[in-house]
Amino acid sequence: MRKIYILVLLVIVTITGCNEDKFLTEEARDAVYADNLFKNYSGFYSSLNSVYSMMRHIKGAGDRMSRDQLWVMGTDVASTRYNTINDFSEVTPTFAELSPVYNWLYQLINTTNMIIDRAEGEVDWEGLNAEQDEANKNRVIAEARVARAWAYRLLIYAFGPVPLNISEVNGSNYTNAWERSSIEKIKDQMREDLEFASSPGVLPLKDEDDTRINGAVALHYLGELYLSFGEFQNAIEVLKPLC
Repeated sequence: MRKIYILVLLVIVTITGCNEDKFLTEEARDAVYADNLFKNYSGFYSSLNSVYSMMRHIKGAGDRMSRDQLWVMGTDVASTRYNTINDFSEVTPTFAELSPVYNWLYQLINTTNMIIDRAEGEVDWEGLNAEQDEANKNRVIAEARVARAWAYRLLIYAFGPVPLNISEVNGSNYTNAWERSSIEKIKDQMREDLEFASSPGVLPLKDEDDTRINGAVALHYLGELYLSFGEFQNAIEVLKPLC
């Protein structure tokens, strides 16, 4: 009799104790996800720290040899057992010793895309007024856009034409059928990003916090880009504040 009672009790607990709809609803309270990170200026500030962490990989350990073979080989400070690297005949994203760099830069690009896209949502920019809210928003977007332009700069230097994407990749738009964009099209996007970041009042020319992208960084890369277009006077004008 006791066994029957216990069995009936277990069945009742099982039936009444598991609400599938509630059980399958995830509430991420103590973990960081995009949906609960990009709610305020502090969250965006934290996400930019991850961007800077990825950017520092160019000087870090790990796949350092991959970066050396892309940007140092053929100089007096590095050598390689791959002779063809020096004439770039084997430089492709699938080349085993270079693919980590390709993946690293696109991880950086997708992170900046996520920041830029989500900055247009409902966000508490933690300003004292609407003007300060707009300034905080523009600063976040500007820092991310400079980082994105920097990543594409390295990609086209290393691989030439590569896929251009300026939207966050998520479950609804993921694809593995990317097509290469021309270097000219990529440079045009870099120009848009850097000109936005170099607009008056968006980024301070010099900041007390040297760990963040400032106006001087944006102007430096914009001037370099203008030189690549042959726009020498434009380059002179944007680089004057750095003299």
